[in-house]
Amino acid sequence: MSISASVNQKGERGFVYLNLQHPLIAWLAYRGQIFSASALDPQAVSLNFAWYLIFKSAHRVRNFPDELALENLRQAKYLPAVSRLRGFYIFPTKKDALAAARRQGGQSFQSSTLVEVEIAPGSKASRHDMNWVSRNLGTGNQAWFGDYLAGAPESSNPIWEYIVEGRANIIDTSFRSAAIRTVEVCWPNSLDLLELSRIANQRGSDFGAIIPIVTPSGDRHQLNFCIRANELRGNCPQFWTEIAEYDGKHGTNFADPRKQFRLPDLREYSVFFDGNNFVPPLRKIFP
Repeated sequence: MSISASVNQKGERGFVYLNLQHPLIAWLAYRGQIFSASALDPQAVSLNFAWYLIFKSAHRVRNFPDELALENLRQAKYLPAVSRLRGFYIFPTKKDALAAARRQGGQSFQSSTLVEVEIAPGSKASRHDMNWVSRNLGTGNQAWFGDYLAGAPESSNPIWEYIVEGRANIIDTSFRSAAIRTVEVCWPNSLDLLELSRIANQRGSDFGAIIPIVTPSGDRHQLNFCIRANELRGNCPQFWTEIAEYDGKHGTNFADPRKQFRLPDLREYSVFFDGNNFVPPLRKIFP
């Protein structure tokens, strides 16, 4: 794959690690699709960016200045490359995915959470050697930025990954029981909504998708996780017609107007932050 390209009409396959112990990841995994949040909303950011703002562990605090500097350089000289602050990561082969696990380790790289996905047609992706990042990010050394963004290998043993802006559908569904157990613990009253969002995704709808959105407001910005559920307001007759057809075939009652759905409580992931720390990348990322 070139530095940046639209995938072919059949889509390309790859592998991704999904930490199903995290309720947000479990929700999206059960729903059946991962995506760059910007594919749904221009004010959205990647989960990678959101984690930096929410979980301020020592390594995240150390790495974030380099992430912002890397984004600055990408915007200035390497625009064909997909932004790390906008996209999501997919390993093109299982070999790359397992090599990444050996290098990174930790809860996020468990073989039991590795699933196969298919990148949706029209998505954009750029290929990069993750060795540049794993060995250098957070050290203050920025000499490697250009090679990384250009897609050059760091050594004779690269670990390739795609950064994707778009969508990828999860092919393997065997993990769903583990995903729903996580959701049951955190949002037990939202299981009907989760199932409806899975059905909707199969029909090409973004209903039920959860995305991190930044609202700029002077120097003080806010990150909120929001769920796409406008259809619950009853203004989408085509959506409910299709759901009623599903009900008729499967004996469910999701389209019953008396049906009550409960949204997951996402308030614990809402944070305020100083926007001055993210200029100029923040101003360029959001329209």
